[in-house]
Amino acid sequence: MKRVQDILSQIPYAMSMCIECDDSDQGLVFTLPALTQNLNALTSSALHQGALSGFMQTSAITELMLRDSGYHQFKLIRLSVEYIKPATHRATYAQCQIIEPQDAARYVCVTAWQNDVLCPIAKAYLYF
Repeated sequence: MKRVQDILSQIPYAMSMCIECDDSDQGLVFTLPALTQNLNALTSSALHQGALSGFMQTSAITELMLRDSGYHQFKLIRLSVEYIKPATHRATYAQCQIIEPQDAARYVCVTAWQNDVLCPIAKAYLYF
């Protein structure tokens, strides 16, 4: 877990959003705490979609850096986010699945949820 914290500390966006990571039986689970800075300015009870997509992108990059032998930056080629339901002002969690762990390109699916892992609020598909 120390290596995860080292990677997150190198990503300014992760530090400003206070992203955390825990190791569970199913793999790494990233946490975006319920902070007022991450809320939508128009509706103060909803998580900003930009904050949610940034959280999922940061989770994917961190997961890739952990699986990679060295610390290098990954270039995002394509990002697609499906917002399934509104995210409210509470902790948000994300888990990554690397679909194509190849040397040249990587495809990552990130699922975000709040109350129940079986009820996602968003899915992100990233191609690096």
